[in-house]
Amino acid sequence: MLTALLVGCDNTEVKSLEYYENHPDEAEKVFKQCDFDKLKEGSNAYKNCKNAKEAYEFNESKKFFSGTNPYKTK
Repeated sequence: MLTALLVGCDNTEVKSLEYYENHPDEAEKVFKQCDFDKLKEGSNAYKNCKNAKEAYEFNESKKFFSGTNPYKTK
């Protein structure tokens, strides 16, 4: 259903990068449902997906450098 909303009409609420940084589970969920090939660049859905993607990637890098990475050397 979220995918249909993101691809369909452009009345998608744009949530800020800061919002997604503070809600990492939602950022991951939204980002993984985004299909950038089907979104019109500059649309609200595109902006929302972009913010979710940036927050998701930021949160993943924090995990990597925080010591939760099993490959990190001591």
